[in-house]
Amino acid sequence: MGGIPGKSKGCNLCRKRKIACDQVRPECGQCLKYERPCPGYNRERKFLNQYGDNQDAKAIPTTATAEPGKASKVSDRKFENISWRNENLSLSRRYGKVPEPESSLYEISARYTFRNQFIGKFIDVYLPNSEKAVITSRSPLSWLQLCWSLSDPGEALQCAMTAVSVAKAGRIHRDPRLVLEAHALYGTALLELRKALWDKSMMHRDETLAAATTLSIYEIHECGSESLGGWFSHGDGTARMIQLRGSSCYTSPLGHQLFEEFRYRAMIQSIQRRRSSFIQQPDWLNDPWEIQRKPALQLLIDLGLEISRILEQGEFISKTQTSAQALKERLDLLGSCRALDQRFKTWYDLMLRETPGPHYRSQFSTMGSPIDDSEHGKVFPVAFQYPNLRVAGTLMVY
Repeated sequence: MGGIPGKSKGCNLCRKRKIACDQVRPECGQCLKYERPCPGYNRERKFLNQYGDNQDAKAIPTTATAEPGKASKVSDRKFENISWRNENLSLSRRYGKVPEPESSLYEISARYTFRNQFIGKFIDVYLPNSEKAVITSRSPLSWLQLCWSLSDPGEALQCAMTAVSVAKAGRIHRDPRLVLEAHALYGTALLELRKALWDKSMMHRDETLAAATTLSIYEIHECGSESLGGWFSHGDGTARMIQLRGSSCYTSPLGHQLFEEFRYRAMIQSIQRRRSSFIQQPDWLNDPWEIQRKPALQLLIDLGLEISRILEQGEFISKTQTSAQALKERLDLLGSCRALDQRFKTWYDLMLRETPGPHYRSQFSTMGSPIDDSEHGKVFPVAFQYPNLRVAGTLMVY
C-alpha cells in the first residue's frame, strides 16, 4: 500500500494470487489477459495506535467503502466487546488519577472515553428503562444521571463512579481482574474523598456528597454481609457531612436528590437502632422543600422517622422508669402509636387521590426461585405488577 514500505501496489486480485501486476488503471494487464474482472486498487485501511501503552494490540481494520447494511456494526457493538479484556490493560492506570499536565491529549481523551463507557453501561444496567429516558425530581436514583452529566465532578466522584461501574462489568462478565481493579479504584476513591473533606473548597460541594453516596452503593454490592458494620459507619459519616452542611443547602437538583436518597437510608438505620435522627427536627423537615412540594414518598418517610422516636422513647421508659411511673408513660406512648397509625391511614388516602387508577395488580408468578420445591410448588406463587417504579417503591416502603 502506498506510503507503507514492503506493501504491494498491485490490484487486489494480483496481490491475492501473488503475481506481478503492471498497475495499469482502471484495469491491470494481468486481469485483461486472463479475462478476469479487475477488483481495482482500493485497500483495507488499518489504523495503528501509536500513543497507547499497549503497542502489541492488533490493528483495527475498516473497509474503504462500506457495504449497505454494514456501516453501523461498529457503532452498534455491545459494550461488553470493548477491548478491556486484553491482559495488558491496566484500569487503575487508565481510570484512576487525572494525568499530569504533560500527558498527551490522546491519553486524556482515551481515558475519559473508556471511563464514560463503563459508567454509561453501569447506568444502563442499574436504572430501569423508564428512568433512563428523562430526569425528573421524582425519579428514583436519578442523581446518578445528574452525576454523569457534571462538567467538573471532582476526582473523588470520578473514581467512585468508575469503581462501581467496573465492579458491575466484572460481575456481569465474570472477570475477576475487573473486580480486583474495581477494589483498587474503591481504595483510591476513599483516599480522594478524604482529601476533598479536608479541602475547604470541596468539603461542602454536592459532588463530594455524591462521591460518599456512590461509595455506599459499592459497599452494598461488593463488600457483603460481613462488612455491614463498615456500611453503617460509612452511613454515619455521610450523615455527619449532611448535618454540617445545614438544612438550607439542598435546593439544587443534585443536592436535593442526594438528600432525599439519604433520608430513606437514615429512616431504616434509625428504626434498626431505635434512635431518632437529626433530620426529624423542624428545619430539616421543611427547608429542603422550600421551593418545591414534598412528594408522597418523602411524607411517608417523615412518618417512618416517627417510628424511631417512639421506639427510642419506649427503650427509655423500660430502662429508667419505675413500675408506677412507667404506667402513665406507656399509656401516653400507646396514644402516640394510635395517632401515628391514623396518620399512616391519612397518608394512604392522600396517595389514592394523587395517583388515580389501580396501584398494582396480582398475577401468577412465572419466575423460578432456587428455594422452590417440586412437591409444595413455588414459595412466592403470586407476583405483583405496578404502573411505574415510583408507585412500586412508595408502596413497598409503606
